[in-house]
Amino acid sequence: MMDYEAPAEVTWRGGRSRNPTALRRKSFPHLWQAVQFVIGDKTELRGMCRIRSKGVSYTGEAIEALYARFDFPDRQIQHIVPSGFMDRMLGAGVPKYRLLKDKDSSWSVMCINTELPVEINGVRMTRMGLKQAEEMLRVLNGPGEADMLALGP
Repeated sequence: MMDYEAPAEVTWRGGRSRNPTALRRKSFPHLWQAVQFVIGDKTELRGMCRIRSKGVSYTGEAIEALYARFDFPDRQIQHIVPSGFMDRMLGAGVPKYRLLKDKDSSWSVMCINTELPVEINGVRMTRMGLKQAEEMLRVLNGPGEADMLALGP
């Protein structure tokens, strides 16, 4: 069993730093929070991320594998769409939708206000793979929301 409660540190290059080769660090009280930060926080571009916890390092696919494990703590994640100048001009930036991991390890796109799965053209956005759900979330929380809801995927 993985110890998701152990402290962890994330390191990466780039991001918001003026020096794109600068090494950045962020510490977390729990490994699960570090994994969620790397997978779920898309507010900045980061170079290769490394998570260290209890003397073990995880990068790339190993981090994704931790996130996909059956014993990863149940959680609800809300991705914030990066709000650049164009996003603010088009009204994006305040998310209306979030992801929810289902018990069968699939994903659902949920409306934050109603706490119900999003339904598009009579199809509920449930039982999706993570990448598909993240793409749907990106579109719905962005300027393409109205088109997606009206026309569908």
